[in-house]
Amino acid sequence: MPPSEVVVMGRVVAPYGVHGWMRVAHFTGQSGALLDYPVWWLRLQDDEPWKPLDLDQGAVRGRGVVAKLQGVDTPEAVVALHGALIAVPREQLPDSEPGQFYFSDLVGLPVFNVEGESFGTVSGIIETGANEVLVVSADRERLIPFIESVIKSVEPTRGDPSGRIQPGKIVVDWGSDY
Repeated sequence: MPPSEVVVMGRVVAPYGVHGWMRVAHFTGQSGALLDYPVWWLRLQDDEPWKPLDLDQGAVRGRGVVAKLQGVDTPEAVVALHGALIAVPREQLPDSEPGQFYFSDLVGLPVFNVEGESFGTVSGIIETGANEVLVVSADRERLIPFIESVIKSVEPTRGDPSGRIQPGKIVVDWGSDY
């Protein structure tokens, strides 16, 4: 039975070797954080259900992660999972501190500049080593550095006490011609 709420923490990128290992793009603050979870929930497309796969082995390689999932034994099996989102149940994650959030909570948020222009929504986050970069997609893709001088406010989507969803947004000091 799939969990009621999952947090996307990575994506399958490519095969790594010939025994079913895969490169994983992680959306976590620390490279190895995803390896703390023994079961990963994968989904290739939004209209598909999440499918659990047990983590067999994993390792941090540089700033990236490589992993071997049970039942995924060949490079071809990894290629079939290319682009799959990797999630874990939210209830397994520690609560975020006030004013902090999981990067996965940013994916899907609308982004506006300080002039009120809409840039689209966050479709991903890139870790560059120096800082993270928001990938914002709409009519075109924008890469916006996730640094204090650019990010003016982050309001993650939250449920209020009555159970209603309060939509979030990100406001950036970024020109529309950048």
